[in-house]
Amino acid sequence: MIDHAKIAKQQFSKIVLTENYKKKSFAKNFGEHVDQLFEISEILDASQNTLLIGKDATITDRIYWQTESQILESIDDVDDNEILTELDNIEDMLYSSIKVALGKNYDRSTELNKIIDHTVHGVVLSVKFEYFSNVNLFNNPWENAKNILDDDLMLYSFSTDTDEMLQLGYQPNKKESNEIKKNKIGVIGRGNRPDYNFHTIRDLIGLRNTLVDILDETADSISNPMNTVKIIKVLRSMGVSERELSDTNISNFLISPLKRSGRIGSSNEGYFLLSNCRDIEVSYKSHLETLKGFYNTLENHRVLAQRLGCDSKLFDEHRNLLNQDQ
Repeated sequence: MIDHAKIAKQQFSKIVLTENYKKKSFAKNFGEHVDQLFEISEILDASQNTLLIGKDATITDRIYWQTESQILESIDDVDDNEILTELDNIEDMLYSSIKVALGKNYDRSTELNKIIDHTVHGVVLSVKFEYFSNVNLFNNPWENAKNILDDDLMLYSFSTDTDEMLQLGYQPNKKESNEIKKNKIGVIGRGNRPDYNFHTIRDLIGLRNTLVDILDETADSISNPMNTVKIIKVLRSMGVSERELSDTNISNFLISPLKRSGRIGSSNEGYFLLSNCRDIEVSYKSHLETLKGFYNTLENHRVLAQRLGCDSKLFDEHRNLLNQDQ
């Protein structure tokens, strides 16, 4: 069994923070962390999550922490005192190592302490996640948060309050469309310098809700589906440029997650809200046909492997997957 606590101790016993603020990969890591967090939340409880980040919602401090709490309440089952003690030790070590790494740039300001707290919290949860009994069911949503300290060599926090960002030295981009401007998150980084580093990422939760609003107006059932081309056209008419959100981004970051979470349905004709039993039935059958296609392909692989004398156990997983709830 991998000793994740021991590995973390080795990683963070001595912390080095960057002095280079040119790279912005810390914001990309934070964006992936947030997206994975909300995807797990949707998987765990779509109905509760709809209430939590329902129509017109955007990511705020409250939504972020509520979503994290929802996940932990559902899958955090670590009760081994030895592991919990190790996690406490890692937390203490992180605070100490970060202060040493900051050296003369450490101060007791509220802003810096908030960033340190957020960083330590994310790293500790990335380690604790590996001890959950259902760890294999999900990607670790705090892994990317940990990478901000481990790979990007930065402390981090976030804010959706533009005034707070401006007070810390943030210079906004004046060329943003209104839709992107109101659906973005400010990521605040701090290295071994007295000033802060800033970048923004898209608030995909807010943008997905914008898409739900679009469908609510024009594709509220299977009787009037809306295809990808029309969806993209509407978003472009709202001022969202290709540079800000490409056609591929719209499909991968907005449409696909809404389908996975069950907030919208789909057929060969396009996408629509799941408003009644008929809508759900049509979407279900559409996905079922896709599943049958994948199943037949996997069966062909299994038969071919059997003919060639391969280890048959390696090619039964698709069958086991479909029978797991029986």
